[in-house]
Amino acid sequence: MFPTLIYGHLTAWGLGGPEEDDPGYDAGAFWAASGYMKYATPNDLPMTPCPRFVGGSGDQNTCMHLFAGILGALYYRKNTGRGQFVEATLYRAGIWTMAHPLSTALAVDHHRPGQRLPAPEQKDFHTPTFNAYPCADGRWVQLLGLEMPRHIESLLKAVDPTGSIRNQRPFKGTTTNELCSVIRATQESRLKFVQLLCDIFRKKNVDEWLLILRKGEVWHKKVMDYTEVIHDKNALALGVFTDVGASHKIVEFPIQFSEEQPKAVGRAPRLGEHTAEVLASLNRGKL
Repeated sequence: MFPTLIYGHLTAWGLGGPEEDDPGYDAGAFWAASGYMKYATPNDLPMTPCPRFVGGSGDQNTCMHLFAGILGALYYRKNTGRGQFVEATLYRAGIWTMAHPLSTALAVDHHRPGQRLPAPEQKDFHTPTFNAYPCADGRWVQLLGLEMPRHIESLLKAVDPTGSIRNQRPFKGTTTNELCSVIRATQESRLKFVQLLCDIFRKKNVDEWLLILRKGEVWHKKVMDYTEVIHDKNALALGVFTDVGASHKIVEFPIQFSEEQPKAVGRAPRLGEHTAEVLASLNRGKL
């Protein structure tokens, strides 16, 4: 027995459940089983495919769970002198990531057992100022106006300066608060308002819209491609990529410390790279 040992354990499905020995990648345990993949679908129309999952993202999240757990165990051992078993799983990480919608599902099921919560359509969103819109070049821009009454007038002034939307029923002649109420009142009005915005955004490329939205002080962000992220000025300024002596850079450790910053010091070893060194150590009785 080694009572001070901290044992970190990571699996797909966790210990003790009926799926403990099932095969598991993040595509299954993190994305599909947690509801993440379904919730990200644009709608529940027949034959609508699930989105392409981002391979490895579940693995990245789960390793941070294990890291945090081990840090907690180290603190516990410092105060008690006792080690413990620390477990992290892809499945729990997926459930944790989906905590907000799953908490809603738990509340709904408590009051109305069995009621299904379908994934919403992109257009069927109660806050058009917090929606994503397609541009002429196939790119998308995400608006960040979560509080619609605060953002809707600046949005319309920037993207629809001629007032074409406000000249249509049922949006015509409304104050800011009235307009928000009308939009939220029915699915028909929400869909119409979003569709009108989609028609406007499709008239210009994303970079043109970025200039217009920035000038109009409309909160937004371009939906980025991977190749844009790796050259992004903010990413480079924050040092989120690091050189470890391999053929290319890798993603740096995400948490920042003021005193001593963890840093990758080298690439992962190649298969069998240290075999001779390890065997030599065994022969010398030093391992």
